[in-house]
Amino acid sequence: MSQEHCSAFTDDWNPCLMTCLDGRDVCLLHRDFYAPNIWFERFIFRSMGKRIYGFSSPAKVQLFYKKAILDGHIKITKHHFKDLETHPRLATVVDYYLLCCRQPGVDPFWSMTLFKKTVETILDMHKPSIHDMLHMCPNFLHRFLDPLFSNIRWSFDYMMVQILFTILGMEHEGIQNIDDPTVSLFQYIKSHPKFQSEFLWKHSTHEENLMILVNRSKSNTLAHEKIKAFLVSFPLQRALKRVRRHIVNGAMKKEITEAAWNPAWFLDHEEYKALASRWQLLDSDFRLQSHV
Repeated sequence: MSQEHCSAFTDDWNPCLMTCLDGRDVCLLHRDFYAPNIWFERFIFRSMGKRIYGFSSPAKVQLFYKKAILDGHIKITKHHFKDLETHPRLATVVDYYLLCCRQPGVDPFWSMTLFKKTVETILDMHKPSIHDMLHMCPNFLHRFLDPLFSNIRWSFDYMMVQILFTILGMEHEGIQNIDDPTVSLFQYIKSHPKFQSEFLWKHSTHEENLMILVNRSKSNTLAHEKIKAFLVSFPLQRALKRVRRHIVNGAMKKEITEAAWNPAWFLDHEEYKALASRWQLLDSDFRLQSHV
């Protein structure tokens, strides 16, 4: 079914409501709107630093970039990430980079420069002056973490280890709060659904390699101490998880066994009635003999 209204936007960032060209998702006026050589130059490099965009933009500008990237009108490539690295105000592209990471097939590690800048931004959220506000609005931190941990190119444990490894090489004020039990990087990881359903149930070579690196390191930085304590806590968490699962499975096993051996499951109604009647007679004979 063809799209009725144009997917492009007007100069004031409003959706275009003109009728699409036959077989296209844009109108005649915007036929080249999503041409990569035009779109990237006009809306990324030329506007960068002049207009705000991505997650921190006004709502209609957010819609503009999300529609272009998440609906696949613009294809993000490794070459594009390399071009972004040349921007003199690298901090301004982090939101846009994370939006691009949400497009299927995009690898956050196409640009280690942008990835490291994102980790630095995550640590910025842990600075005392900002961290106090996170207790009222945890999503302020989660919006930087969700695109990385939701990326389908890499496993949960690999992404976790890469972030922790990057932090090991940083001296940052926010490190003191990364293990806050209420809202923090560590709290996010431990409460993530994949941490509970996947990570705690498997042996992670990525985790093991990071632990070896941490143990061999002679560093005594705060980041080193906190990350080591975080890694050391995993075996106990795995053991507790298995104990809880054993208790739950034991109760389920009893319930399933009782249900499976119930004659009503594998006998038809007449057979069940005959068998029940015979059991009642046998039980009556047994009780009668016991009183003799």
